[in-house]
Amino acid sequence: MKAMSAIRLMGGKGYALEAVKEILVYSFSTLGLFRIGAAMCQDNKASILLLEKSGFKKEGMLRGYL
Repeated sequence: MKAMSAIRLMGGKGYALEAVKEILVYSFSTLGLFRIGAAMCQDNKASILLLEKSGFKKEGMLRGYL
């Protein structure tokens, strides 16, 4: 329950967006990756919005994957 309380307190402040953007910069510039994918439940609106704000584009749906 403590984790959920922390999520409620920290949610909506942009910390996840900042973290994802830094991970992307590191992945492309330091690790030399050229493509990164993500998967989430299709009804998780917060995750979808986070990925869209981070520059991800929806390319398809894996039915029964998650």
